[in-house]
Amino acid sequence: MKSMHAADIHFNNKPQLLADIIKCCDFFIATAIEEKPDLITIAGDLFDEGVQLGSPASLAAIDFVYKCGNVAPTVVIRGTTTHDAEGSINALAKLKTVYPIYVTDRLEQVGLTTGGFLTQVSLYRPGQEGEGIQGLADRGGDLLAVISCLPSINKANLMSTMSGSVADTSRETIDLVRDVLQGWGVINEQARALGVATVLVGHGTVTGSQLSTGQTMAGKDLEYTTGDLRLAACDLYCLGHIHKRQEWGNIFYSGSITRLNYGEAEEKGFYIHEITEGALSSRFVETPARSMRTKRPEGLPGVEVVEDVQQGDLVRIVYEIAEADVGKVDEQAIIDAAMAKGAAEVKIEKQIIPTVRVRAEGISRLGSLEEKLLKWGETTGQGITAGISEKLALLEEMEDPQAIIEHVYEGRVNEANSAAA
Repeated sequence: MKSMHAADIHFNNKPQLLADIIKCCDFFIATAIEEKPDLITIAGDLFDEGVQLGSPASLAAIDFVYKCGNVAPTVVIRGTTTHDAEGSINALAKLKTVYPIYVTDRLEQVGLTTGGFLTQVSLYRPGQEGEGIQGLADRGGDLLAVISCLPSINKANLMSTMSGSVADTSRETIDLVRDVLQGWGVINEQARALGVATVLVGHGTVTGSQLSTGQTMAGKDLEYTTGDLRLAACDLYCLGHIHKRQEWGNIFYSGSITRLNYGEAEEKGFYIHEITEGALSSRFVETPARSMRTKRPEGLPGVEVVEDVQQGDLVRIVYEIAEADVGKVDEQAIIDAAMAKGAAEVKIEKQIIPTVRVRAEGISRLGSLEEKLLKWGETTGQGITAGISEKLALLEEMEDPQAIIEHVYEGRVNEANSAAA
């Protein structure tokens, strides 16, 4: 069986980003038409947020899933509720396409047969009612795959139905999921014994997975270990939620289909998996994702910082600057230079380092300006030369600016005459 695996598409209404998502999805569809997969899986976060039907994001998502369904049987699972809001993906099941589309927000197993998707997947026990895997194949046509669906689990909903702390709820939930995975594992072992491919499509966090920044994922999400997932005894695990592609044997995150945030410098795309007699081979296909570049110039930035910007780049410039130097950077000139080279977006993020002002204790009680100047120099570590003291004394003694100028001029003339002599 050949399958294509994508996730974290995040259709949203930001025009520039939506255009790039559509471009990458069109590339996915073109590849699917060429590869002719037996199954397409979309492992959650189809949307970026709750979307209104008829919005550009909703229309683009419907069009993409419709195109998938005209290439191969397609499974779409719900991602996190902050992205795939409750019920947001359910309308996709109503699409009329050449091949069936199965949409779910529940933990369940479905069978993919030559006749479509069947949800009555059960373990066969001799002498007991229930058709089991073999009966499912007989009823629905040739059984191609058993698909175990593990959508994002809403922790808040679980906490409202369970007693105990957050930690207790997490442990109880993981135990329950492990029970489900073990149950699926028994059915999948039976399917594999019949030569049927077994695939898990999930959305969640695998312990030890990495973000695009290179940091190890850590948070309040429920986490599964690779050992937990392998209780399901599948040939292949297609996951979503982490935007950086990574793999552990037959467990895969496809990552997001395009670059959604600054800092995502890694390649973006999707997987093509082939299961042949229980053996798995996988290859990653890179999409023409937009370029998002972060520049951190040394010193004060000028237009030279955007010299290598390419057409369509999204550029972020990050720098630090002392409060006294803020006026020395022409940010608009930098933006104009980048846009002239074809940049699609330019963001400038600066951190202003405030000037530290130190009070010299007791300075107000000193009598003369010279004493105050010497005290200020001592406090700030500035050396006060004799010349500065003399000029300050002139300011104190002579109120008339013209008299000060004439005095300084006479002094310089006298110095010059002395030097000449």
